Amino acid sequence: MKSPTLNSISILLIALTLSTAVFAQEKEKKSSKKEVVKKDKKKVSIVGKEFTTESGLKYVITHEGNGERAKVGDNVQVHYTGKLTNDTVFDSSVKRGQPFGFKLGVGQVIKG
Repeated sequence: MKSPTLNSISILLIALTLSTAVFAQEKEKKSSKKEVVKKDKKKVSIVGKEFTTESGLKYVITHEGNGERAKVGDNVQVHYTGKLTNDTVFDSSVKRGQPFGFKLGVGQVIKG
């Protein structure tokens, strides 16, 4: 028959081993979550890339702002240059020297 002290030590060692394993798993989970967050926080530049909407409208962001992100209902001003697929310019706020202003998300511009 084992002594009560030996049983207590065995139980204590098992508990310590299990808690260490659980702690290591939790630490690994936190570490991998931090990596995902770091990857998400990396700023990916969209300047110069061409995008196409569902309607087929193609656009390129030429300059990226550094202010707060605009929300639906905000008044915004943008410069644009409208071109045909053969690069013929048909309209440009840049050439006029005046940005186009509108309320975002309330249907004040042509749907693209």
